[in-house]
Formats: sequence, C-alpha cells, structure tokens
Amino acid sequence: MAKRFTDSDKWKKQWFRRLKPAHKCFWQYLLDNCNNAGIWDVDFEAASFHVGEDLDALETMEAFRKQYIPFALGKRWFLIDFIDFQYGDLRESNHLHVSVINTLKKHGLYETYLAKKQAEADLLHEKQSVLGDLKGPKNKKEEECKEEEEEKDQDPDLGSGKESIASDVPAESIRATKLTLLKSEFEVIRKAYPGSRRGLDLEWDNFRKKFSPSEIIPLLMPAIDRGKAYRDGCATVKAWCEGWPHFSTWINQSRWTTEYGAIPAPKQGFGAPPPSRADLEATMNAALGGQGVLS
Repeated sequence: MAKRFTDSDKWKKQWFRRLKPAHKCFWQYLLDNCNNAGIWDVDFEAASFHVGEDLDALETMEAFRKQYIPFALGKRWFLIDFIDFQYGDLRESNHLHVSVINTLKKHGLYETYLAKKQAEADLLHEKQSVLGDLKGPKNKKEEECKEEEEEKDQDPDLGSGKESIASDVPAESIRATKLTLLKSEFEVIRKAYPGSRRGLDLEWDNFRKKFSPSEIIPLLMPAIDRGKAYRDGCATVKAWCEGWPHFSTWINQSRWTTEYGAIPAPKQGFGAPPPSRADLEATMNAALGGQGVLS
C-alpha cells in the first residue's frame, strides 16, 4: 500500500473549491491511483465506479486541463505537479528517486521532465536578475535574509522550497512542456491520417490557430479509426463513400465530429448477390396483382 503526502490546503484553493463534489472525489482518486511518477492510465469507467457517479469524460478533462498533460494519444495522463510535491527535485543518487526516473524513462517523459526543470531554473534566474536591478542594496539584503530563513524552515526531503517561487514563474515552462508533448501526439496522428497532408510545422500551426490542442487532440485518433472502419465497410460491399479530404481540410472543418451512418447497401451488379427465384416470383406476382401467374 503506497503512502503519499497530501496537500491539506487544497480546500482553500479557488480552483478546487469550484469543483463539483464528484470532481473533488475524482481528484483524490487520481492522486491515489496514479503510479509513482504521477502517470494515470485513463479509465473513466473504473473512476466512475469508485467515485460512485458517472463521470463525463470531456467535462472532467476540461475541469482538470491545467493539472495534467495527456500523452499516448490521450490514453495516459501525466500529473504536472505530482513529482515536485512528492519528491522535490529528482536525483539519481537517491534510491527512491531512481524508480521514479525509470518510470519516466519507460514512458519517454524523462527528457521532458529535465527540460521543464531547466526552463523553471532559467525563468527564476531571469526574474531574480530583473528584480535585483530594481531593488536597492538594502532591500536586496533583506530579501537574501528572508530567503535564508525560508530555507531553514523547509524539509529537504520534501523539496518544498519550490513552492516559495511565485506561481507565475513555472507557468511558461509548464505550458511549453505541454505543447511539446501535444505536438508529438499531433505528429503521430498526422502520420496516421490516410489522406494527403503537409509538413508537421505547417499543419501544427494551422491547428493551433483554430483549436485548443489539449481539448481536441484526444478526439482525433478515435475519429480517424471510425472513418477507416466506415470506409473499409463500404469497400467490402463495393458501395461508394467519400474519400479522405486533405488533412488541413479535415481539421479546419472539424471533420472529427462526423457521425457515420449505416454502410450503404450494395448496388446490383457491384457485389450484391443476385435475387433468388422465390424473390423474383414474389416480385412478379405482386406486380400482377397477386394472381399467382408464376406460381
């Protein structure tokens, strides 16, 4: 049984207070059921069972869109602040951290994690430089003393020092990390699209101008799979159906929302079996007023 730290102050935070009760319960479920690196295998059926209420996937994704990064075509979530809160900065010399690092490497997220930490450090350094230029010598000395006192009060095993950074400092790096992962997911989708397409950068820029990547990307691959299944069905019975439009057209017109109906019935002479003698006789008898001429 895993034992994890919990943030008792979450009840004071506005984003959490505004959640409906089922989503508050879901968040706790998420923190308890993700792995040691904060990765959750998306399973809303199981989550709904444990929460005791049916969770709408899209509504839940929207409610927590700032708390996770989707990857593996939306099949997994990476909880953004989980590692920092549970472990602080990961170190390969720490045996506990090694298992977390190995989990990140297994899912291809370790380089992303390192890039995020480097971006946070660069942003903090830049901000401190700007603030240092604006402050006088006296204020700078007071600030240094204050930071030293804060460091003494912090538990090094929790790595809570990062929480003293202004909340807007890591925001840009988190956003950049999200976009990097989302772009890689988009590239997998672009390559899987059966129709014609342009290069990644052109298609990605076009997509970002019109839609929110974190909301739409999880919907794209299932839509492609539905389109493939429908067209394969049409090909089986040799029925006509529309071909794949250009990828940018498919994106611009929100074709991932297309609902496919029943596969068209095959036309006579194009793969349909010929009518039986009984069917022909029934048709003729009906045309002659049911006189049973052919019977």
